[in-house]
Amino acid sequence: LSLLFPEILNSPALLPKLTCYFHSFTSFFKEPIQASCDALCKTHQDLLMVGDVQEAFIASFNHCRQMLFAGIDLDAVDKHCALTTLEMTKFAQVHGNLSNSSHHLLILKLIGSNSTKNPFEAFKGVLTEEIRNEDDLLRHALSTGKAGVVQAIRFNRLFLAYWFKRYEEA
Repeated sequence: LSLLFPEILNSPALLPKLTCYFHSFTSFFKEPIQASCDALCKTHQDLLMVGDVQEAFIASFNHCRQMLFAGIDLDAVDKHCALTTLEMTKFAQVHGNLSNSSHHLLILKLIGSNSTKNPFEAFKGVLTEEIRNEDDLLRHALSTGKAGVVQAIRFNRLFLAYWFKRYEEA
C-alpha cells in the first residue's frame, strides 16, 4: 500500500486511519479476529495521539464489536463499551456514541443486565429528544438520516435473533 501511495509514508495521521479501516473491515477475513481486535485498540490510541478523534472512536466502536465476536468475556466487553461511551461523551462524539450505545445494549442483553443498566443515559441533555431505549434510538436515527446507526441497530437485532435461534425473525 505504501508503494502505491507514497504520501502515506509522509503523513503520520493517514497511516492510523488506514489501519483502522483495514482492521475494522478487512483483516479478519485473513487473520484471527483477536489479532484485528488488538490492533484496533492500539489504533484507537494512535488516532487520539494524532488528534483524529472521530476516527479514534470508529476504531474503539469496532474494537467493542470484535471483542464480542472474538469470544472475549462479556463482562469485559461490557466494561469496555461503557468506557467507550464515557470517552465518546467527553469528546462530544454523539453520532458514534449512538451506534456504540446500541451495541452496548446488545452486550447487556446477552449478559442479562439490560434492565439494570441503560447505555442511553449518555444522551440526557445532549439531544433534543429523549432516548430511553433502542426503539427511540431507531426512530431518532431514521428521522435524522443517520444510516450508519440504523444499520448498527438492525445488525444487532439480526445478530440477537440468529444467536437465539429465532430464524424467522432474523
